[in-house]
Amino acid sequence: MKSTGTGHHGIERPYRMKRTIVVACALLGVLGAPYAQADEDDFLGSVDAAVTHPAIPRAMYLQSERLNGVTGYVIPLEAEPRARTFRLELIEGATGQDDLDAWFYRDIFGTGDPCPRIIHSHSAALETGEACEDAAFAVVVLFSGADAAFELTLF
Repeated sequence: MKSTGTGHHGIERPYRMKRTIVVACALLGVLGAPYAQADEDDFLGSVDAAVTHPAIPRAMYLQSERLNGVTGYVIPLEAEPRARTFRLELIEGATGQDDLDAWFYRDIFGTGDPCPRIIHSHSAALETGEACEDAAFAVVVLFSGADAAFELTLF
């Protein structure tokens, strides 16, 4: 739709609204850039079967990445020199008793290099806490239940 208006000195200005919108969008793009690059990582995955220890899915992942998600889910992370807050949320599970936990490692090769985590809250459907600094891998483990889909967010 064309928009006309009378500008400065009574000169007709066609497309004035369109030009204003373009300039506003350009300014928002420039000024809003720092906000658009949030320091947040979001991962979606699923785990088929429950296990009692994060070493099992870690070992399976090292054998073949195609096994990722069978007994746990290994997620490579961008290691950062600071502790990061995490949120692990159950999206859907097959049993209604599905319980997920997130574990963090600086290295997963060999015997691995697990690092401490601080749990802020834990329920079957939601776990929040703090991952250690320099965490390079997250391992999501299903301790009870089956076929559980999850979302892990680090920020």
